[in-house]
Amino acid sequence: MLERLKHRETEDIEQRLKRKRKKFTAILAASSVFIIGTTYESGFLFFPTPVKFVSESYKQLTDPRNGNAYLDTGDFFSKNGKYEWVHRAGNALDRIDEAVKENQNKTARLVLDMDATDINEELYGEHGIILHKKIAGLNFNLVIDPNEVDLETKLPPTFQELIKHIASLSTPQKPIGVNIELKHGSFKEEALTKLIDILLEYQVPAIIQPDQQGSRERLETIRRIYDERKDIFISA
Repeated sequence: MLERLKHRETEDIEQRLKRKRKKFTAILAASSVFIIGTTYESGFLFFPTPVKFVSESYKQLTDPRNGNAYLDTGDFFSKNGKYEWVHRAGNALDRIDEAVKENQNKTARLVLDMDATDINEELYGEHGIILHKKIAGLNFNLVIDPNEVDLETKLPPTFQELIKHIASLSTPQKPIGVNIELKHGSFKEEALTKLIDILLEYQVPAIIQPDQQGSRERLETIRRIYDERKDIFISA
């Protein structure tokens, strides 16, 4: 015969259940912190994307249908030139090193594909989405790239760090250029000026493409800034 639980016994069971729920929540939170802490240093890449080389001609690289702006600090881009364009190789220091190493014994000039993302007018080399928040004095970062199934909890390299590294590997015999797509962010004039100044400072030739919703106005702004700034670096 079933007996009905007394009121106190019912309260005791509810209290035990509450304690179990709190304990489970604490374990779940601790696990999340552990996972985030573990991935903070190295990120979490499910399927590393191999470096992909594509042979390109000057005509293919400079196809006007792509809506490009050209920042050539020398004679890198020439009509008779042959180039090796490397998909997303410019977004990480180790991928830059890998692409340069693979290109050493080839005659085609190396063009590293890279993405630029603008977060509060700080530029990063990143294809994915950067979530950057400051809460209670602490910085919280999350970088998500569904295309490469990539998850990181630290900010990617800055655009300047990447261009500086590329410049350090570029030589007169084996010059290196970049193809930059403006990926995420507002890219107001201040950010565009910073991007162009970095390229001019390190003398890295570039083809710049606006984002997929890029406008003619942005291209004109890039060309105008380049024309205004290039003489400053040449005279310096």
